[in-house]
Amino acid sequence: MKRVQGNTGSCQNPTQNDRTILLRWLILIVERVLSVRVDRVNLVLPEKCRESQQLYGFFKGLGVEGKEGIQFSVTPMGAKPALMLRRAEVDRPGIWLEGEGVEPFSYRNAGIPIETSMGGRCSPSLTRSASTVDDGTLTIEEVKDLLGEIVSGIDHIGVNLPVNMLPRKQWEGLKQDLSKGTALYRYPGHEWPFILPTTDVEYQSGQIECHSPRGPKFEWVYDEEAREPVIQLALRTSAERAKVEKLLPGPKAYSIPGLETHFRSVNVRSPWKGIGLRVDVYYADALEADWVTGKWLAEEGGRIHSQKG
Repeated sequence: MKRVQGNTGSCQNPTQNDRTILLRWLILIVERVLSVRVDRVNLVLPEKCRESQQLYGFFKGLGVEGKEGIQFSVTPMGAKPALMLRRAEVDRPGIWLEGEGVEPFSYRNAGIPIETSMGGRCSPSLTRSASTVDDGTLTIEEVKDLLGEIVSGIDHIGVNLPVNMLPRKQWEGLKQDLSKGTALYRYPGHEWPFILPTTDVEYQSGQIECHSPRGPKFEWVYDEEAREPVIQLALRTSAERAKVEKLLPGPKAYSIPGLETHFRSVNVRSPWKGIGLRVDVYYADALEADWVTGKWLAEEGGRIHSQKG
């Protein structure tokens, strides 16, 4: 009988084309796994609010302004997530986390909405303008005038969440949800975890390079003293402590106990009832390299990993 010739052995001996196709599929799978990250953390402000526009003006020179808002440059290059001051048709500020493939979550009982998706979840559009009550605090424009040209950048943006509004179980759940899509690091001795921007390789390996500045960061504070959520905006400056304290004297400005050698704080008049606003002004002579590079948080605090199963 004449033997029929064919490709009967192709399953055991894949061709070069088969290997190329397989390699491309493997690359796509790896890229898909790496892409399940938060790409951007948005501090969302009502676009129809005059005070929001003043905040945009305050930060305009520190980031890149686009149609959606002001995005701050991230270091190191290629790291995620970026931070943005974002405009939206909402009646109250919120924290929105964007990222393809990130598992959705939403926390809405902490006084400020925290969620991963904008679609169908944002607060209702404004029906009236927010109003600011003169409570003796400084306006953002007054703070801008006091600081003048000494502001050099953003160290971090953050939010303080009162323990009396967010139960401990939900706080632990929030940290777990954040750790699934960001590099979240503990602040030693306190419930003040920070999101550090990391490259894909750093994110997967859990090891970060500590040779250059890293930021801006995003801080989450589980606050035992706050009676309402507080948005915090932490600024880097070119001024030393003595000058900052002269520009921001008491009683309207103050130092947080235990952190007085690092920055000066000032509460800013907020137009949103039940949400506070605070600006922290770092001293140029207090910004240590281990803080700026993220080394201190990484080595002393350690990363918070998601619990599987």
